[in-house]
Amino acid sequence: MFWHRPTDRPFTVAVCTDCASEQRSPLIESLRGVIRHCSQGALVLSECVFGDLDCDLRWSGSGVVVMMQACTIDRVPRGPMLAIGPIACPDDIEAVCEWLERGKWDYRALPERLRPPAGSASRRRYP
Repeated sequence: MFWHRPTDRPFTVAVCTDCASEQRSPLIESLRGVIRHCSQGALVLSECVFGDLDCDLRWSGSGVVVMMQACTIDRVPRGPMLAIGPIACPDDIEAVCEWLERGKWDYRALPERLRPPAGSASRRRYP
């Protein structure tokens, strides 16, 4: 999995702990591994970032939704927040972790199943 040099670009990944709890543990452990390899990465565990609103990021299926944002070393956001998921299986976890480590963070490099549908509000907010 770590055949390349992990990115040193700062980023923050937030995991929604309101999403499928049985799938959360393997994802969180894998993301912790990414953070250990990426010197400027940060992992945040959070309730849904949308509070009491229905989560419109859960566009299909079950799984865990994560939010990722590039930032400065001081954690000042740089660029849009990206919604990723739902992450529902080990292949999804591996794809997300490799995508984060590479540091390019282009939606097109993620499997289509992990990107918001083209017409969704999530896709419009998080290009």
